[in-house]
Amino acid sequence: MLKVIISDDEVKVIQLIRYLVSWDQFDMQIAGTANDGQKALELICAEKPDIVITDIRMPSIDGIQLIQRTLELGIHPFFIIISGYGEFAYAQKAISLGVEDYLLKPLKRKELEAVLLKIQKKYQSRQQIAQKESFLLSQLNESQEKIKNNLLTELLINKNSLIPTMDTISLQKEYGCSFTEAVTELLVLHIFTGSVENTTVNSEERGFLLPKLEKELKNRLAPFCADFICTQYKENVICLINRSQQAEEQITSALLKLKISILGYQNIYPDMRISVGVSSISLPLSDFDSSYQEAQTALLDRFNRYDQFLLIHHASGYAQDLAASLITSQDQRELISCIELIDIPGFTKKLEEIRRHLLPYLSDGSLVYSCYSKLAEIFLFGIKSYNSGEFSNGLNMDFLLSAFDHLFTFDEIYQWFSETCKTLLIQYLEGRKTLENKPIRLAKQYIMEHYNETITLEIVSREIGFNPAYFSTVFLKSTGQHFMDYLKEVRISNAKTMLLNTNKSIAEIASAVGYSDLKYFSRLFRKLTHLTPSEYRKLYG
Repeated sequence: MLKVIISDDEVKVIQLIRYLVSWDQFDMQIAGTANDGQKALELICAEKPDIVITDIRMPSIDGIQLIQRTLELGIHPFFIIISGYGEFAYAQKAISLGVEDYLLKPLKRKELEAVLLKIQKKYQSRQQIAQKESFLLSQLNESQEKIKNNLLTELLINKNSLIPTMDTISLQKEYGCSFTEAVTELLVLHIFTGSVENTTVNSEERGFLLPKLEKELKNRLAPFCADFICTQYKENVICLINRSQQAEEQITSALLKLKISILGYQNIYPDMRISVGVSSISLPLSDFDSSYQEAQTALLDRFNRYDQFLLIHHASGYAQDLAASLITSQDQRELISCIELIDIPGFTKKLEEIRRHLLPYLSDGSLVYSCYSKLAEIFLFGIKSYNSGEFSNGLNMDFLLSAFDHLFTFDEIYQWFSETCKTLLIQYLEGRKTLENKPIRLAKQYIMEHYNETITLEIVSREIGFNPAYFSTVFLKSTGQHFMDYLKEVRISNAKTMLLNTNKSIAEIASAVGYSDLKYFSRLFRKLTHLTPSEYRKLYG
């Protein structure tokens, strides 16, 4: 609603204006009244009204002075002047100050309503223009921000980009960048969801949190930067900041405040952890790839750091070829042997031994990552070398290395890897058993489809491609029954079904399940069920 203030030295005039029109009809309300100019000015300062209706002649400050002082204070309401016939010169002065209109006393309702209607339309028009300008400004800002973000995205996905070779003037002209300060850093904010396999939940969590964290990073860091570019990339928030040397403490303080805010999100997602990897200082964009790698490496150094939220890059303290001495050729041979023999306890024990060897080196995340990658390669090689290929489909390095993206601590990652290997080896073992049992399943299937025909051990062996003697041995080992005993059970089982569900004679049923000799069928039926076919039908039919 539009707020209205009425100012007149006559109380009766104020009351007349208050009740002369229906203010709700114009979406307006009386915010206050005053009977002298000074009080009116104080009321205007307090209420910031949209409309002021004032007499010209008033004690303390007259109407003209009231308008002038109000405008000087930066307050611009619509003014309506009330004047007498002898005050026409004052009214002209008021009009020159931008007064909306003036009304002669005595006031008439239609004249006041006409002025209010005109003001209402002007106000709505102003609002529409202001909204349009605000929208256009917002679009312009968003467009400029998108151009900057595109620069960062281009640097991340295009290794052959020419952007790093551009000077600051070209960057300003092409992308609107203001790299005016000496210090440029790259920050990578990463969410560790605490679960590798539950990718749907991981995606939902990151989809919810990343935009919020991106906004918080911008709000907290941008005020201390000459330039700030931020985007989401590969489920991270990537920030490129250009700042002065003196802003380091302010940036660090802002990130620690962000850490406090993140604790609120962890109440919703208790398994989630968040860290920020920071690159070393570089020239604006000349060595962007190295800066990005440094920030990623900083995230790997989280295992043995006091502050696991803010991770600033530092050079590795160990030679990378140390990984070869931590996982020796002998270790590799033993692990491969365990996989070949499906020795799950031996494999797990060897992994634990290597884990203990890595503990003194946790401060160097790159070294730990190299060792883990080596273990993953060994496991993949072993598991793909000693199976038919079906089992290993879908198993790859990306899946095994994804533990570093989702799990926070070294122990969590190592335990997941050990359990995953154990589970896969068990599945491999079961798969191998399944492959070995496949001929028996085929034999059973053939028997079920042809039990009413002449079936012999030789016929079934030929169907599945086995030597009869070998098939007889394998069948007994797998089922615990001799081939002919199993065939008899299948035939009698089908005979039972026919006795209960058909009106066929005993002879017809005997023939239907593969026996031409009715007496032999009856003896066999009684031997297996302790009832004759007729007794079985009578008892259960």
